Amino acid sequence: MGLDLAQAGNEVITTEQDYPRMLTTWDQRMRREGIKVTRLQFPVPTTQDDLYQRFEKAITPRTKVFHFCHITNLTAQLFPVQRLSRLARSKGIVTIVHGAHALGHFPFKLRDLECDAYGVSLHKWLLAPIGNGCLYVRKEMIPRF
Repeated sequence: MGLDLAQAGNEVITTEQDYPRMLTTWDQRMRREGIKVTRLQFPVPTTQDDLYQRFEKAITPRTKVFHFCHITNLTAQLFPVQRLSRLARSKGIVTIVHGAHALGHFPFKLRDLECDAYGVSLHKWLLAPIGNGCLYVRKEMIPRF
């Protein structure tokens, strides 16, 4: 709820394979605020190019947020986070990445992903106590969140 989507009709693009609690959160905002939530479908496995193209084709003038998993929990599909973040930024779209299933699986630096926000549940793969998490927000984006 920390991101102001300004008005009814503004759009969030996500996927059908995003983490269920993330999807229900966007659905709640859809009911409360009248935003549009577009859930992209894709075959599994697919390529990062295919995922990029699906997001690119789905953009409308009302698109305000891309929300996607770094790696999906259901199928382990890996997303092209940096490419999607660059596409989004070029169009004034905010990127929020659900990273709970990526952190700890392979080496990367959050800043290299170029996303606006990256959230992690640390208990998933890093064995921290339940309730511990990490939210990275790109410095320039902190006031918007």
